[in-house]
Amino acid sequence: MKPIEAVARMLTGADPGVDDTIGPTCLQAKSRRLALTTTSLVGLVALVLTTGCGSERSSADQTSSAGQTTSRALRCTGQDEPTNFTAYSLGPEFEKLPLTSQSRVCNQAPPGRPPEERLNIVEYSYGSCNPGPGERCPSPLSVQNWPRCERDPSDYAGSLHNPLKRRLEIRGVPAHVYEGGGRLEIFTGASTVVVFGNEEAQIVRAGRALVKAPAKPSAEVTGGDATAPLPAPPPGAVLACSS
Repeated sequence: MKPIEAVARMLTGADPGVDDTIGPTCLQAKSRRLALTTTSLVGLVALVLTTGCGSERSSADQTSSAGQTTSRALRCTGQDEPTNFTAYSLGPEFEKLPLTSQSRVCNQAPPGRPPEERLNIVEYSYGSCNPGPGERCPSPLSVQNWPRCERDPSDYAGSLHNPLKRRLEIRGVPAHVYEGGGRLEIFTGASTVVVFGNEEAQIVRAGRALVKAPAKPSAEVTGGDATAPLPAPPPGAVLACSS
């Protein structure tokens, strides 16, 4: 696993666009894992790492320019402007794990690649790890937010690299557990919220404890209502990006 810039180029040939990490830094690596499509190496091996106190995440790319919206790629926004999709966090702390980093990443697809193959996330990482010399390790828990028009179950349905373990409901909306219980995907409103962790029971509890994050990724993370039902996802398997 490499820093996000290296992995983005290695897997997709793309130069990352917006990649802003806010908050404390450390000498650990964050692993970001997930396969999106089942028809390309990029989709099957979308593993992205960044240095810092981070977590696991997915990758994708776009063929459009940074300021352009396509049917499957929203315009990239920066850390100091409101995102064009709703993001969620676990507040400043979850089960004694403090918020250790928050980041906004949005990059470009390599030439000729489909727009859904890019990284477009807001992520909140909790806790830290203690890697040995030259080693990397993920944070114990992280919440990664995607626009649903760029990430939905159809992107990895049937993939041998992303077997579905089970379906469940999280605060009134559908959710899927993948990677043997290490990844929870929640489909709410026009967003896909991905929770990575080491224990299935904990990531499900985290999914039930989500609160709406600030509109600007650089803003201070506070608590919120973790009991109200989450917004239902729009009908249809694949959404078009509209803004």
